[in-house]
Amino acid sequence: MKVSLKRKIDYVEVDSKFIITLHSLVRILQEATIKHFQKVGVPKPQVNDGSVWILYQFGIEVLQWALYEENIEIVTWHRGTKGYKVYREFEVYSGKEKIATASAVYLYYDLKNQKITKIPEDINTIYSVEDEVVFKEDLALWKPVPRVNQEFQVSITTRLSDFDPMEHVNNSVYFDYIETMLFSYWNMEKKISKIKIQYTKEINKSVKILKAGISEDGAGYQFKLFDREKIFAFGEIEIKEIDLSKVRPISSII
Repeated sequence: MKVSLKRKIDYVEVDSKFIITLHSLVRILQEATIKHFQKVGVPKPQVNDGSVWILYQFGIEVLQWALYEENIEIVTWHRGTKGYKVYREFEVYSGKEKIATASAVYLYYDLKNQKITKIPEDINTIYSVEDEVVFKEDLALWKPVPRVNQEFQVSITTRLSDFDPMEHVNNSVYFDYIETMLFSYWNMEKKISKIKIQYTKEINKSVKILKAGISEDGAGYQFKLFDREKIFAFGEIEIKEIDLSKVRPISSII
């Protein structure tokens, strides 16, 4: 079963050029996922048996950036399970134009015993399986390696607003940290065309300051979010220069 979420881009979700920020786009994808939960009768991300879905890997490719007050539609579906992992796909549309694709891998986490646990056998039945894949890379085959030596790094202070009802930094906020790092790295705004991230440790309220680091290789950039003791997430980035002359004018959208 595919689930659709339609909404308009709000003012607080755009950057200084009225283009949606990456972390706002990921947050909207989260909204679509929660709508799917509700559609099948799961009222919140925490499951009745005291377990919760946690995001393990996420990849998104942006083909065209949405603008302030643009109407978009997010379509998402459950792609099935394999071992301890659950797979989900996303498509984002502006009218009939596909403007982004994404893929997510989740794990089933036992809150009481603080460990990854077996996925319930009826999950595929509850959500129903759509085996269509739209993100160009199979995250199951992606084997990222965290970089130790960073070409550039910046310190970031966690904020109370970063934490969600599960009392850890929301997964979408990691992209805010990454965008902040990139702004400091180049001292200008650049848009990510493609990003893959692997989450390794939660950022809880005991973490007051963390670091975001980046290094360049021949194909793109490697990044990680970390502190002295832990690596919280790491992954790969591709950057695409945005030609503002080719961005659809806001007057044609509002």
